[in-house]
Amino acid sequence: MSRDETERYMNIQVESQYWKGENGSQLSFLYPAIYTITCRLNIRFFPYDRQNCTLTISSWTNSMSALDYYADPEVNLASFIPNEEWDVKSFKIFRHEVSAVVVHLSGGTDHYGFGGGWKNGPVQLRSSR
Repeated sequence: MSRDETERYMNIQVESQYWKGENGSQLSFLYPAIYTITCRLNIRFFPYDRQNCTLTISSWTNSMSALDYYADPEVNLASFIPNEEWDVKSFKIFRHEVSAVVVHLSGGTDHYGFGGGWKNGPVQLRSSR
């Protein structure tokens, strides 16, 4: 891949509130990614079956006080390559907050605790043959 194409695909847009005298910024990651997802198929009505696959995207290490993210509700399918077997009927992402999670771990005389809220983004993909 040439440098121009690499720069075009590996891109991050940054919008900062700094110049407005406020805290915060918005980062948009605009790079290609390939995810492999395995979902259980219900083939009762094969070959006219419809499938629903849900993937949860979340941070395992940061609470919403450290990392707060939003996603566009509609997934951009402009680069999607159609396939002969499946039609994508819808592909949406939802924002879901878990507002009170507290976990206490203890081992010997050491005690660990953390709490706070977490955000996750369930992604729902619906397809049919």
